[in-house]
Amino acid sequence: MPRVLRAHGSQGAAPIYEISWTLDPAELAAATQRLNANISATGRLPKKLLISIFCDIGTLPFAAYDFTKSCTAGLWSEDPNAEDITAEGRIADASLTVTINSAPELTYCYRLKAVQRKVALTEHDDELPTRCTMLVFERF
Repeated sequence: MPRVLRAHGSQGAAPIYEISWTLDPAELAAATQRLNANISATGRLPKKLLISIFCDIGTLPFAAYDFTKSCTAGLWSEDPNAEDITAEGRIADASLTVTINSAPELTYCYRLKAVQRKVALTEHDDELPTRCTMLVFERF
């Protein structure tokens, strides 16, 4: 179960949140989509991290509500039709720090590079009744 903590900063400063959770090896294996299940999961994270925020959800864009199996065409890939949204205010300076197993050597820092509105499409190019905002973070 995820746990969210808010660190109170100085007045007027951007809020800081900490989200943490514990996954045992069986949960991690079930939650990770890998092409080859025989290769062990590691703590290495990608250079680009995508976070999707779904709203006005009519249908979740995942097969059988399994978040590892997207049923949409190109949800996680580069989309030339994605609408870029101008990040304003505090979100424009958003950063994300991910630490794996509380190990300082496995700490990755990301900075927000883009905010996009994406259309969730089925494999037949039918639009799903769900809105999606994609936050694109790049490691620095």
